[in-house]
Amino acid sequence: MSAIGKFILPQSQVKMLFTRIAFQTGQSTVELLNDVMKLWAKDLIKQTYPKSSVQGRKRVDKDIHKLFASIGDFDNENITKSFKKGGDFDIESKGGMLLFRPAMREAEIVSSHEAARNRRGLVKNQHSRTVVRRADLNRVIRKSKAHVGRLKAGWSAAAHHYGIKLPSWVAKNATFESGFVDTLKPNTLAGSLIAENRVPYADSKLGQSFMDFLLRKRVRDLTHGTYAKRWQKQMEKATRVRSAA
Repeated sequence: MSAIGKFILPQSQVKMLFTRIAFQTGQSTVELLNDVMKLWAKDLIKQTYPKSSVQGRKRVDKDIHKLFASIGDFDNENITKSFKKGGDFDIESKGGMLLFRPAMREAEIVSSHEAARNRRGLVKNQHSRTVVRRADLNRVIRKSKAHVGRLKAGWSAAAHHYGIKLPSWVAKNATFESGFVDTLKPNTLAGSLIAENRVPYADSKLGQSFMDFLLRKRVRDLTHGTYAKRWQKQMEKATRVRSAA
């Protein structure tokens, strides 16, 4: 299922609010509206996991190694010899059972990993790990890491609409798994923005509470005067730069 982000401005006193803040910042209400909507789109992208490529790649390593280990991790001649013979065998260890499976290949590793992931895409701690060939495990990890940033890329349509540049590790995953509809009317402030993240696991990762939080953040930014103060500082900084040039 898709994750849907909706930007709908509260109708009560909304025109009065935007008119007041536009006066404070020296913007037109249309300029203000566009800037606030762009901030909302940036929030969708920024707040979606992971925060960085490194964080996402570490999560891939951690999750896969909850389930699997490489025979190359074992500095034991007897274990290595037994593994090379090709038969399955198990060894009890402090961390749980080690299941040595020499015949297990890449496709089976992938399917086992997918089966172990919960609806949020994570793997819970296991009581056993399966030991497989190093080359097969490394390929699975490498291919999984290539998908890091896919969930963020689910907002790429909103990013494109507002000219937001995505990090390269996110942009490479940008596909048809994203949608964006803008029905907001600048003159009346009626209508809505709808950003759709169509990545298959987006709905379980990005719940309604996440969407509500981001919308409240933008409304709070306006009503608490934070937006106007930040805009004023930006303008003062721009003025100083121009004066120094």
